[in-house]
Amino acid sequence: MLLIDLGNTRFKAAFADDLDRTWVVVRDGQDVSTAVAELLDCCYRMPNQLVVSCVGDQASAAEVITQGKALWGLTAERLVAGESFGALINGYAIPQSLGIDRWAAIVAAWHRVKGAVVVVDCGTAVTVDTIETGGQHLGGVIFPGLQLSTDSFYRQTHNVVGATGEVRRPFADNTADAVNSGVRWAVAGGINEVLNAIFSRFQSEVPVLLTGGDAAELQPLIHAQTQQVDNLVFQGMALMGGFEQGTQT
Repeated sequence: MLLIDLGNTRFKAAFADDLDRTWVVVRDGQDVSTAVAELLDCCYRMPNQLVVSCVGDQASAAEVITQGKALWGLTAERLVAGESFGALINGYAIPQSLGIDRWAAIVAAWHRVKGAVVVVDCGTAVTVDTIETGGQHLGGVIFPGLQLSTDSFYRQTHNVVGATGEVRRPFADNTADAVNSGVRWAVAGGINEVLNAIFSRFQSEVPVLLTGGDAAELQPLIHAQTQQVDNLVFQGMALMGGFEQGTQT
């Protein structure tokens, strides 16, 4: 089973039985057709199933479906958030409007914990989703992640210093370092405040799974005990696609 996750700026792929071997294509101005072709060209074995999630340009999903059919004769399965997955219940008023990447991570977290759990996905946006003991998804929050916050600062202030500063805590002696440090504290502070509200709702701490590209950078700044889990979205996609552990796809 080949899993393809299409974001706004990055296309990612992995086989369900080999999640440690993922590959990424950054669009960086490329047209969709070229970026998809580059992603599929990196495929190191013939898949027998193609599962796609897309939160970016919908043309990306259509291109994967077209090229996957032409390359391998496979009809891709396009995932969308549903009302439920087993005992797990989608908490959105319109379930299909929940981003498929969030839903896949929620599915994977529920499958791992089988109880109350919080999912913090630290990507372009930071999302925090909560699941109750019985499997009810309570909903969540979304706010800008590290890169989005940094880019927004420089764009809105017309500051051309650049965003390559170091983290120097509260004593930065230049603007780039000051922004880098401030953004990290701001994003981590947001996560901490949301977790405090969630723990207050449960009247105790619950397991927190941390995932996404910036998880390792933010984890030391999060006050609660967290477990970093790589490829949580891919794990959920595999479950939704019907992957059974121990099989090669």
